[in-house]
Amino acid sequence: IGPCMRMLGSYEESLEYLFRALEIKKKLKNYTSAAHSCNDISETYIDMNDLPNAKKYALKAIEYAKGVSLNQERYAYYLLSEIGYNLGEFKNSFNNLKQYHALRDSIFSLKKINNINENQIKYETEKKSFIIKAQESDIALLNEKNKVKNQYLVFGTIGLLSFFGIIFLVNSWNKAKESKLIQEQFSQQLLQTQEDERIRIANDLHDSVGQKLNYISRKSQNLKQEEINDLTVKVIDEVRSISRGLYPVLLTQFGLTESIKQLILDYDEETDLFFTSEIESIDEYIDQNKSLNLYRFVQESLNNIIKHANAKAVLVSIEKTSNLVTITINDNGQGFDTNDAQKLNSLGLKTLKERIRILNGKLIIKSKPNNGTSIIAKFPVTS
Repeated sequence: IGPCMRMLGSYEESLEYLFRALEIKKKLKNYTSAAHSCNDISETYIDMNDLPNAKKYALKAIEYAKGVSLNQERYAYYLLSEIGYNLGEFKNSFNNLKQYHALRDSIFSLKKINNINENQIKYETEKKSFIIKAQESDIALLNEKNKVKNQYLVFGTIGLLSFFGIIFLVNSWNKAKESKLIQEQFSQQLLQTQEDERIRIANDLHDSVGQKLNYISRKSQNLKQEEINDLTVKVIDEVRSISRGLYPVLLTQFGLTESIKQLILDYDEETDLFFTSEIESIDEYIDQNKSLNLYRFVQESLNNIIKHANAKAVLVSIEKTSNLVTITINDNGQGFDTNDAQKLNSLGLKTLKERIRILNGKLIIKSKPNNGTSIIAKFPVTS
């Protein structure tokens, strides 16, 4: 019940059920299940943007899972990686992600450190060699041309400063480029890991929870317990809805354009907002991987509006012109100050920016307090 409440946005109720479950599991000394509950509590705090408590219970999950559940320990490190990334603790986040991916990233890191050390040794050796040669040259010049000693010293000093200045600039540029590349690779890997976990949870809901709920429904019908049967049927529908949100099966069956239209139709039926759409077909320009990423962009944008915008109406537009696709999502909600760094660096907006960056596109956000918000994404495609 706790995870279902979280997925429905009832975070306080979710925590109440999860903490009760955790206490029972601890008394029964079922540490695998206790670790599972700690991971669920951590995920709930992440959704509430309470990252310190999320980190606390992810660490507790690792403590309970040690030696008894590799899966729960693995997932706890994944949560710690996401929490660290959102807190700006990139080093801790990256270390926890290395734990999640085990030896592959560890080997990569060791090779990288060795390469850095080797390059540093080569640089220091070349630097010393150059200084020795310059000193020998100065001595020879002093012996041969004493009168122009000062001139040569000045020119030599300028040359050395220029040489090392160029080396410094090149090294700084390379390090900045390398750091940016690592961060981009990490962000892509984190998004892919999220998708893998969503698929896993969707399969678990369908294969395990769904079957058990169907069994309860049949059993309650046989026993003529109508109230339990009605509640079970309602929960089955909610679980199916959650499963579809975790992994859009329609995307593989009908394509990106129809999946987005259906997503908008579902939100229109399930919420009080009035949705309109003007969507051109773009399926022929987008491959499968990019389709899922683009679907998530629209889904997460609409979820942000539903949760935070206090809007009454939403317009979704997708337009293909020449070699460019433009997605525009407008709402008439409360808006926000785009100069507010805290809001611009929130987890939701950072994820949207990363999804469009992966498509080699550009994200523009226009908003003012009490004047709604426009989210505009543009990215290139080939015919």
